[in-house]
Amino acid sequence: APEEPEHFVLVGPQLVLREVVLPWWIRESANFPGRELEARAPSISRISLETVQAGADAGILEHREELGNYVCKPFYSETWGIVRHPAKRFDDLRRYRWGTYSATENPVDTWIVKRKRMPVPIYRVYWQDLTALTLWVASTPESATVLPWHAVKGLVDSGRLRFEPLGRDAVIPLYLAYPRTSPHKSLIGSLLAAGKRYGESLVETAG
Repeated sequence: APEEPEHFVLVGPQLVLREVVLPWWIRESANFPGRELEARAPSISRISLETVQAGADAGILEHREELGNYVCKPFYSETWGIVRHPAKRFDDLRRYRWGTYSATENPVDTWIVKRKRMPVPIYRVYWQDLTALTLWVASTPESATVLPWHAVKGLVDSGRLRFEPLGRDAVIPLYLAYPRTSPHKSLIGSLLAAGKRYGESLVETAG
């Protein structure tokens, strides 16, 4: 808040905070001496609400939104896809052992059940830690889930997972929202640049 110019509160999805924001802060924090970063990861449905009501300095949103006196700029785009164990590929998606993030925020239902008209599978695991979910798939033959590319890139590169993009409509832009009168313009500019670089690197390697 303006009365706390050395304390920067950022709200966003857990994976984005870990994969994009944390490496950026490790690399760039020396350019903002004395600045404190507080990162919060509420449920996706509450990010815009917490950004405004909690007076956060910025929020990473899944949709462009009109949030009062906030600016909303493109951050980067996530490519969602089917993530499966490398040992077996089924043409019939129903044959996989499916795991997912949660019963209420379920990307398998969003991208597979509704769009490909697959019957709702019997989920073998609900795991709200996405790192643990990716490790479960990597360790469980014939298993699969649906995740964004940046969540699994490292395990795909090492051959422990396979990633199959779901198509153009499964490329979801993210936005950075911040107050127009923010005292943190240089920090926000640095973060936007980091998001752009990260997005460009994902485009080069996804698929």
